[in-house]
Amino acid sequence: MGCEPRSVFIARGGEWRIERAGEVVERGSGRALNKLEELVAVHQVSPDAGVELPFWGGAVGWFSYDLGRQFEKFAGTAEEDLPVPDIRLAWHDAAIVWDHHAGRSWLVGAGWERPPEDAIRELAGWLQAPPIDPVEGRAPDPGSFLSDVRREEYLARVEEARACIARGEIYQVNLVQRFECAHREPPAMTYLRLRELNPAPFALYQEADGLTVLGSSPERFIELNPAGHIRACPIKGTRPRGSTSADDAAQTCALLESEKERAELLMIVDLMRNDLGRVCEFGSVRAVRLHALESFATVHHLVGEVEGQLRPEVKLGELLRAVFPGGSITGAPKVSALGIIDRLERHRRGIFMGATGYLSAHGRIDLNIAIRTIICRGERAYFQVGAGIVWDSDAAAEYEETLAKGRALFAALGAREGTYP
Repeated sequence: MGCEPRSVFIARGGEWRIERAGEVVERGSGRALNKLEELVAVHQVSPDAGVELPFWGGAVGWFSYDLGRQFEKFAGTAEEDLPVPDIRLAWHDAAIVWDHHAGRSWLVGAGWERPPEDAIRELAGWLQAPPIDPVEGRAPDPGSFLSDVRREEYLARVEEARACIARGEIYQVNLVQRFECAHREPPAMTYLRLRELNPAPFALYQEADGLTVLGSSPERFIELNPAGHIRACPIKGTRPRGSTSADDAAQTCALLESEKERAELLMIVDLMRNDLGRVCEFGSVRAVRLHALESFATVHHLVGEVEGQLRPEVKLGELLRAVFPGGSITGAPKVSALGIIDRLERHRRGIFMGATGYLSAHGRIDLNIAIRTIICRGERAYFQVGAGIVWDSDAAAEYEETLAKGRALFAALGAREGTYP
């Protein structure tokens, strides 16, 4: 947890800028990733010996799904009605780091422009403020949830995707629908409710330039440690949680035994092996988990894990070009899937299906796939949910999967049971 960032790096298209205290102090055009690499280099720190923490100050924020347009050409008809930066990273020189297993916490300071003890002292002062009242009751009634696609249209898109598969253009593609509703409470309240309803290992809350990102993602995109070891943990395959223990067990068995779901995950694991192979030492890339079951508050998932050793000369920009956007929310082959997504979906994805997380100043990177994520802007809230389409897909079942993934998001935004799609 941190606040009052020292600076913010914002990039969109070919333009970038650096802000401090809301004022632009530097701007440029082109080579935004090169500028980002410069910022990462000048913000490095050496952590205290003998203390292993994931974060020692650094940059927190997002890489938009549409950053991929700078790496691949996938022009289509998707409308951009919620424009956001391709990259927005806020540099924090002090943070609170919790170890939930050990029940301990640390205050850390990076000391870029001031002594680290001064940064820590300022953050400690913020901690003396009165706590936020706990979440009580429900959010104000959001009214109806509006999707950007009717059920019949989504089913037709699934069939069109299957036609692309039949023609040999792709093996798999992820298709989303976007919901929106009225939102009339502080986003922090919605986030606390979301954490209660859908606890997830890669969550994020960030206020940024008139919008707030409330993430509760179960999926790690990439994790890079200071020694260059990288891993990705793609998710493919979903079943809703059962209403009874017996029903829940039946759902897990069905997921584990589904040839379709297992094949779908295998395709993405293979794609991630290929993506990491572009930047890793020869022979170091391997799948260490395949078809592992992970259970969350509203769904069960199948998860894979791919690891490798990054080549020493590879910098952040080259890494992002190799792996972005994530294969689990695009499809295979990736470039073909990107074009089909842009043609079939009504709106650009923006932060949704991109990546949020942090770049620690001591060299660790941990980014999620921005699923189960809500964007609050003004008095409206938005989220996207999707499903992976393969030849064996049943269109109605894929549509229902999107709704199962959205259950906690509907509820966090105040929907009463039985009133949302």
